[in-house]
Amino acid sequence: MKRILISVPGQYYKNIYLPYVWAVLKTHAEHDPEIRAAYEWLEPVYLYHGEAFDQISDLSVDVLGLSCYVWNWSTNLEIARRVKARNPGCLVVAGGPHPAWGEPGFIDAQGVIDIIVKREGEEPFRRILKAALAAVPDFTGIPNLILRGDRHTEDTGPLDLTGMASPILAQAAYLARMSRELRARGRDAHMMWETNRGCPYSCAFCDWGSATNAKVRRFDMTRLEAEIDWFSEARLHTVFIADANYGMLKRDEETAERLCLSKRTTGYPEYIVLNPPKNRQDVMARITERFCEAGLFALSSVNFQHTRAQVLQAIARENIPIRKLMEPIVRQWTPQTPITAVLITGNPGDTPDLWMDCHDDILEWGFHEDIVAVDFVVLPNAPAGSRAYRAQWQIETIRRRIPLKILPKSGAGDRAENFCEYIVATSSFDRDDWVRMRLWTTIVQGFHNYGATRFISAYLRHYHGCRYRDVYEALIDRAPQGGVIRRLTDRLKAVIGAYLSDPEGELFVDCHADLDFLCPVEGAAFFLAVLDVDGFYADVEKILLDVFHVDPVVAADLIAFQRGVLITPDYDPTIGRDVALVHNWPEVFRAILRVRPRSYL
Repeated sequence: MKRILISVPGQYYKNIYLPYVWAVLKTHAEHDPEIRAAYEWLEPVYLYHGEAFDQISDLSVDVLGLSCYVWNWSTNLEIARRVKARNPGCLVVAGGPHPAWGEPGFIDAQGVIDIIVKREGEEPFRRILKAALAAVPDFTGIPNLILRGDRHTEDTGPLDLTGMASPILAQAAYLARMSRELRARGRDAHMMWETNRGCPYSCAFCDWGSATNAKVRRFDMTRLEAEIDWFSEARLHTVFIADANYGMLKRDEETAERLCLSKRTTGYPEYIVLNPPKNRQDVMARITERFCEAGLFALSSVNFQHTRAQVLQAIARENIPIRKLMEPIVRQWTPQTPITAVLITGNPGDTPDLWMDCHDDILEWGFHEDIVAVDFVVLPNAPAGSRAYRAQWQIETIRRRIPLKILPKSGAGDRAENFCEYIVATSSFDRDDWVRMRLWTTIVQGFHNYGATRFISAYLRHYHGCRYRDVYEALIDRAPQGGVIRRLTDRLKAVIGAYLSDPEGELFVDCHADLDFLCPVEGAAFFLAVLDVDGFYADVEKILLDVFHVDPVVAADLIAFQRGVLITPDYDPTIGRDVALVHNWPEVFRAILRVRPRSYL
């Protein structure tokens, strides 16, 4: 029998996604009795970087299937090299969204890939396995392939999902065994779950399953209901709903309710992760409330990406009005349903001025606890990855490692050497502007979201008529020379600048000798502030007095309150903290910090 190995190595050590792609390919291929009789499917590669290499060290493999994403591309190429070295006749087939289909000569440049599958892989892979059984295999009649010599076969339409067997249920026993083994080793079993495929939008930054700007195709509800039941039986930690817009369809409320019922009755799955819809926020608001009540959600998110029209137009998001995103949020906004605003740093069309206005909008709408700004990653098959788009916006990029949440001081260790391509300059902003925008995001997250200056900025906004932007510009640009804030911002700016120029650069800071890890810059902004909390608030007080002309008694009392509610390294929650105040600040801020966000600019 010929032996098949499917490789989809994970991004993290502890949070392990069960090999859904392996289950999809195996289930579809084995409907063919000839393939079922001729092939043995080896244990798939789905663990973390170094473990993946250990698994393949002495395998005999005839067909290697690589499921390629930005977070495992380099790992998969190294797996292919090692497998090919031991098995020179092995057929290497690469699929997934990362192989750059539109780049001339891409397949030959890799050296170890024989076939690239474009878009959905089930049917092409089945036909590849069938053809590989011949004495002289011929793959030229199989659609949606790139063959050596940069030969492209015919492109065909999307797969008909009607009546397709569930890969999760077909491989249930095998996947359940994997889940048990992971739990026994203290690791968390995650599962990707599809309820549909396709996305009607074509945002510049996105390549969602290589099915953007496409009709949404649905899997059968009976299949989905049975899969939800299996999630609880397998005691999954997290289910990632892989739809591009979960909540876009009315029936998503039905699957959401069944997930909640499963959680309430069995305790599983423990959590749900999803990508919310661009429209139909009314449905998503109801789903979010149910997930929060059931304990399936830690938080919900709204993918703004930006708030200014000219930037949204540049990234093809202008067809998703801000008002449509905001109106349902206004209705659902309660302390019990925390919501994260998601932005992208480095959008073509952006400028430092527009970026600061964007953050001001988000804070003005009431997103004080959590703003996430991710750096713009150029995905090979996304619109932003095309030569035309790059030329239109004069895009400059850097190639850097995919960041971890924390980085051990001991070095990279066994962490995966996978990389992203990040936008750092366009026709609308240069590299110095990018550093300014990245520093701005770092300070807003570190000072405002983490809580070091949140109440102070809210006071200035509501009682002195300032914009939130004014406050954080002052903290960055007008802090006392030689003070804590100036030293902190200069240090972070230097780290961000070095990241641009050094191919080995990373956005991490060594905050303290007693820590055995480096902090990401956003966390470092907060950590460095509270390490010298007296000096930090002395600088803040000087800014309040000199820049915003706050009454000295009010300024001192406001800072006493802000310091009093801050969680610092010396805080003991069993004892608490007493703070003597002149003003009743809790009542002041209760009225203004949990107001409903506005649905207009």
